[in-house]
Amino acid sequence: MTDVKEDTKKIVRILLRVSSDQQLEANGDLSIQRKLVVEEVKKHEEWILDSKEYFEGSNSGYKNSVADRDVLQEALRDAENREYDILLAYKDDRLGRRMLEIPMYIMSLKQFGVDVYTVKDGLLTPDLGDVMGMLKLAMQYGMAEKTV
Repeated sequence: MTDVKEDTKKIVRILLRVSSDQQLEANGDLSIQRKLVVEEVKKHEEWILDSKEYFEGSNSGYKNSVADRDVLQEALRDAENREYDILLAYKDDRLGRRMLEIPMYIMSLKQFGVDVYTVKDGLLTPDLGDVMGMLKLAMQYGMAEKTV
């Protein structure tokens, strides 16, 4: 028996972030991120790339808290409004490098039905109530925070 949810299309919005003016001016890192995430969407027949994308230029994912990052707040509001199903980034540190905040942000999106994927890691979002999944996220973002 086929699960009805598997047959439905998922609306995907992409998140792009560069942390320095040099990356922004060169546009190299940004265009590469965009190319890779668009290619990832094409690999999934059930995914539909939405025309809206979230972009942060020259914004540190380590120095700036989630609450102070307008783009992340906009993505959260849009999730609350049920505008999309998947937030896709190139890799996990594009969301940020804060051990406690980013996992909580990911779980906030999940509460509104949005899963977070990256090209490099696949699905990041654990199920609601999955304590081991939350610990894994905290460790993953702890390592991202440490590599700054």
